[in-house]
Amino acid sequence: MLLAAGLWAGPVAAKLCGDSVDGHDVPCACGDVVVSSVTLTDDPVVKGGACPHDGLVVRAPDSPRALTIDLHGATLRGSGSGVGLRVVAGGPGGARVISSAGVGTIAGFLDGIVARGGDALGQVQDITVTDSVRDGLRVAGNSFEVRRAVVRSAGRDGFALSGRGFQIVQSQASDCGRYGYFVMGTTAQIGLAGAGNVAERSGELGFNVMGVGHILADCTASLGRKAGLHLQATQLDVRGCRALDNGGDGIEGLGNYWQMSGNVALRNAGDGIRVRGVGVVDGGGNHGADNRGEDHSRARGAIQCAISGAPCAL
Repeated sequence: MLLAAGLWAGPVAAKLCGDSVDGHDVPCACGDVVVSSVTLTDDPVVKGGACPHDGLVVRAPDSPRALTIDLHGATLRGSGSGVGLRVVAGGPGGARVISSAGVGTIAGFLDGIVARGGDALGQVQDITVTDSVRDGLRVAGNSFEVRRAVVRSAGRDGFALSGRGFQIVQSQASDCGRYGYFVMGTTAQIGLAGAGNVAERSGELGFNVMGVGHILADCTASLGRKAGLHLQATQLDVRGCRALDNGGDGIEGLGNYWQMSGNVALRNAGDGIRVRGVGVVDGGGNHGADNRGEDHSRARGAIQCAISGAPCAL
């Protein structure tokens, strides 16, 4: 049995759990340390009351293969503190956090899922995180994937992702206190054609993207309090994104060596599309309409669509 000291400040010792702990199926309870793959069906962590601190800690540095944490359609509930799934070491390439029987839910923790490091988290799929006091997902690593994930009502950021070569597709962040998506790092794939990401009613920005070499595709940011997309990056490819009815600019940013194509900004309180920098290329199909320019003091009217000071080429 492993004491929980250093994992969470609780009065009860945590145990090792999983579907195969020294050959035994050991059900997981709140605060336990997951050391093998586990399907959470009748486990106390999903059948009992809300967890007072961390839900589960995934720590299997010596595992010969990546662990799978399968919520199996269940709900992991918190009490406003701790982390729903704190992934420290998930095996080679990182743990898979999935739900094989309907969407799994992580609700009411300080943070929903937190992971850092190359072999911490490999995949999140079919998971909904609700009512986090701070962040829905906060992940730093390389080559991880987030797919069909939803964050609702995070107090700070829906998806706070950083690292290299990671991917987030078919996801949604709604009613988050600061940013729907806060992305940093290099060469991330942020959406694919037909499998984009959606930010709705963000407290500040729908998408806040920084770094080098990202592709931002098929994204939608609507009804945010400030800008829909705020971009500050180098070698950025922005294609097929939409900014609708936001309280600031639709798509704004500064950087070098961008490709902008097929983006639309409609009915935003600020400007529509207004980006600039060295080597920022208008690839065509960018369009803005009915943007009001209300947040700019100079009496120039709204900029509907401009790339490095030139009107967008349709």
